[in-house]
Amino acid sequence: MFFDFGSWVRRMAVRLGGRRRRLTPFRHSAPPFRPFIERLEDRLSPAIVTPFTVRYSVNTTGDTVILGNTLETASTTGNAGRTQQDVINAQNGTGSFTSNNDWNTVYVDMDGNGTTFNSSQASLNLATGSSVLFAGLYWMANSTSTQRNRVLFDTPATSNYQTVIGSVIGDTSGLQLSRTDAGALAAPSPAGPNYEGFADVTSLVQAGGNGAYTVANVQATTGTNCYAG
Repeated sequence: MFFDFGSWVRRMAVRLGGRRRRLTPFRHSAPPFRPFIERLEDRLSPAIVTPFTVRYSVNTTGDTVILGNTLETASTTGNAGRTQQDVINAQNGTGSFTSNNDWNTVYVDMDGNGTTFNSSQASLNLATGSSVLFAGLYWMANSTSTQRNRVLFDTPATSNYQTVIGSVIGDTSGLQLSRTDAGALAAPSPAGPNYEGFADVTSLVQAGGNGAYTVANVQATTGTNCYAG
């Protein structure tokens, strides 16, 4: 399984103990499919900032797991006229204010540790007998900090944070838009250095096993139309 911390997302390849999935061939007698090609209207095209590359590959039985959490949220702070119920509604995707654009976001910081400015947690619960083959830690936000390639990471096997140094694998700060017509590339939103970081944490997750994983101090900007995870 792949284990991704989106929020900070961890992707993990896991071998499930004693479990093998049998694939049943799909058969049908329908006539051959003949695609119908139709002209599409002009639209904004996504920009490929960083081409996809293979992160991990294996031929085995198993499954994938993705888990993670957010590092920014709605708040009554800096949002005049908003109530705590508005905040709760937004966090549940209901009400009139459900978009990042509707709020000046603030950090999530749940660890009670005065040395961190943001932190969030997610729990891993693998089936008995499972083994972790690969675990990748991903985080993303908007920031110009030179510390974007590192985060704090705490696992069920550790009693405190350890610094994980990875790499920035995507960054929109250098994206230049040379066209303004309807088929032009869409501008980054929010504008500026939206980035994604990655670190291979396979050995840490193999040692940590099931339980709560916490990520902290992801470099991020707060405010309207901002995000981090």
